[in-house]
Amino acid sequence: MSLIVNKGEDVTLESFHDVAWKGNPVEIGSEAIRKMQLARDELDSFIRETDTPIYGVTTGYAGRSNVVLSLKERENQAATPPHAPMVAFGRELPQRVVRGIIFSRLANFLDGHSAISPDIAIGVANMLDGRPLPTLSEQGQGGAGEILGLSPVFFDLATAASLLEKDTLSLINGAPCAAALVADATLAFSNRLQMAGELYALAAAAFCVHPDHFSNTLGVSWNNPHDAWALDTMRELLGGGDFGVPLKQQVPTSFRIIPRVLGQAHRVMIHAKEVSGFALGAVTDNPLVSKGRVINNGGFHDVQATAAMDEITACAANFCILSGRLEARITEQPLMMESIHGDNLTPFGFMPSVITGYEEEIRLLATHTLIPAGGASGYGANDVSSPVFHAWSKQERASALLEASFAALLIIIDECIRRTKTRLPRVLDEWRQLVSDVRSADED
Repeated sequence: MSLIVNKGEDVTLESFHDVAWKGNPVEIGSEAIRKMQLARDELDSFIRETDTPIYGVTTGYAGRSNVVLSLKERENQAATPPHAPMVAFGRELPQRVVRGIIFSRLANFLDGHSAISPDIAIGVANMLDGRPLPTLSEQGQGGAGEILGLSPVFFDLATAASLLEKDTLSLINGAPCAAALVADATLAFSNRLQMAGELYALAAAAFCVHPDHFSNTLGVSWNNPHDAWALDTMRELLGGGDFGVPLKQQVPTSFRIIPRVLGQAHRVMIHAKEVSGFALGAVTDNPLVSKGRVINNGGFHDVQATAAMDEITACAANFCILSGRLEARITEQPLMMESIHGDNLTPFGFMPSVITGYEEEIRLLATHTLIPAGGASGYGANDVSSPVFHAWSKQERASALLEASFAALLIIIDECIRRTKTRLPRVLDEWRQLVSDVRSADED
């Protein structure tokens, strides 16, 4: 079923998930078409009646922004698809992200703020009908704003359409890439946070951690709602802590800080959802058309999206490091040491080294993504690059390393539980079944 959108507020994290990740098509509603046509008519009237220069509409682009164009020059500029900025190449973004960018682009259109021709906006929405989408390079995105990213996405549409003044700018200006990238990272991190909670509960069960380490009393004492969420999550997953084996008090620090690390990640996820909501519903067009005014602005530079993704990368690094410590402590248990130093040498003794490799790689990614070096992004007014693509790339690579470290930890946990015959709650036993399935396939 198509998602019908009539206003910018309809572009939310939930609808983004449905469109970008689940592949639902999108239809622009009649109310939005009415508002867009009204704004288009107002812009056309404004152009005819004013001598005020309007960037990219009655003037040239970039270095020619101070050159007022004749009517013929305006028409020629408007009719030219955005071919020149299609220069970035390298590793391609996943198609779900490209879908997300196209969907995010609609937020600028629906309330008339971009003054785009309605038929062009409808063409953008129709790109989400399941057809193959243009490819977009994840690398080489060092432009001021997002025109290097948006031009290849909308070039074919612009080539086939009858473009009027500002239509091209409405397609390739603003920050829909930032909105889509941070939303994509947020959705993925939300899933990995759930995965982390379940896996760390499984680790605690394997190590026979006493449930008092996750007491609700700590949730009150620590005075932090995110830590309280983590403690509640651990207790729920572990049940009553009846594992059928003796439980341990004062376990290693790596186990005791699990709720704190999960709590911080929960705070990051909540903040990332907030930033995603702001970005998806934002009108970042330049120039912005609002209430009869045309306003030049820097809305295309979303620093908050970058910062939110950096926090996600940092959480992934912490999870990876913590996984390595948990794996080492579990491996040191007597029954596990037999499999490492006994007569029949097994691979389990080498698994901590594997996670160490992931740790060191992920540490290189867990850095602040700063505004790129001044003057490096282009000429004239284009003197600062947008860092959002770089931040997304780092969290994406960090997330892959995190999942690898989770897999390594799960292998060790499964072997430990097999040897100690620990009894697990049903939710956690489903995780072990994944490993059992892999073992069975390997044995076949």
